[in-house]
This record gives sequence, C-alpha cells and structure tokens, in this order.
Amino acid sequence: MAGAGDGGWKAEVRGEDLRGLPGVGLSRLDAFLSFKLGLSRRESKRLVKEGRVLVNGRRVRKPWFPLREGDDVEVLGVSRR
Repeated sequence: MAGAGDGGWKAEVRGEDLRGLPGVGLSRLDAFLSFKLGLSRRESKRLVKEGRVLVNGRRVRKPWFPLREGDDVEVLGVSRR
C-alpha cells in the first residue's frame, strides 16, 4: 500500500511476507524492506539507522528488529520502486 500523500510507504506484514522466497527469511526488518521496496540490504539498513522507519507507529533503529504478522511498517520519505 502506498502512503496517503505523505511521500512515504506503508505496509502490513502478512504471513506470506515472513516466509518470503525459498531460503530467505524476511522476519528481519531490513530484509523485509529490501524485498518489498526493491532496495539493497545496505540501503534498507541505512533507512532504519536514520530513523526513517516506523513499526506499529514507533521509530525503530535496529535493522535486525524482528517483525511479526500484523505489524504495520512505514518508511518516511520513500515510495515503492
């Protein structure tokens, strides 16, 4: 889902998102962002460390933050590629 005119990106984490591709676990925040936004893992880590990622409305600065089904993820200032 695209953000509502805020220049950001939003998504709800679903069970299939956490399974991802064969051999790739997407339960880490940086892996989820890389897969969903088409970013490199390095780019995803940078966004998280800069404080531009919210999980369930709270700013997260740890790229390894574990996601659970139903979490809401928002990236400020980024649109989906």
